[in-house]
Amino acid sequence: MRDFHRLWVLGSIASCVCVAAAIWFEGADVIQVWTHGKLTGDSWLLRLLLVQLVLQAPWQASSLITAASSKHERLSFSALASSATALLFGALAYPWLGLLAIPVGSIAGEALFCYHFVTADTCRSIGEPYGPFAARQWSFLFLASGSALLAAWVAHLLAFGPHVVRWGQVGLASSIAAIAVLWSVGLGTSERGIIKRLAGMTPAR
Repeated sequence: MRDFHRLWVLGSIASCVCVAAAIWFEGADVIQVWTHGKLTGDSWLLRLLLVQLVLQAPWQASSLITAASSKHERLSFSALASSATALLFGALAYPWLGLLAIPVGSIAGEALFCYHFVTADTCRSIGEPYGPFAARQWSFLFLASGSALLAAWVAHLLAFGPHVVRWGQVGLASSIAAIAVLWSVGLGTSERGIIKRLAGMTPAR
């Protein structure tokens, strides 16, 4: 279960980073093409929503085990408190921030009640030392995000062809960067061994 938890959380982070890094640069273009130029996306709003997506990936993935075990009292409280904080902040800050208050409030609520408490609860239930796991998780998240954003930015500058082709190039670049960091830095020897066995690259013991 501990191996599955590590693989699931780190894999979820990498998946969200791949998507978020590509949309960070191509999102406004996607919206314009999708709406035939009738709607121009708010780049700050879109990017804050992408930040929220990436930051919530660890605790959302970790919560799967807690929810499946039917021991989700702390998870339910964290989710409720986070939502209440987001709604309160959004209502109070909307006159100054407009729609930006929604993702900012959600990030604040999750930071206060979910990032630590949900993952710590899961680690406690499966016997995973929380400190080392959290340090590894957050280090990987920031390293993968930086690498994927850099790769996506370079691809965005060099991309050519029709819209969909350019989007594909940027998405491929961000995916390669995030997966490379996942394999070389995020995963340990045991996790890489599990993936190799599942892929048939090494014989099962």
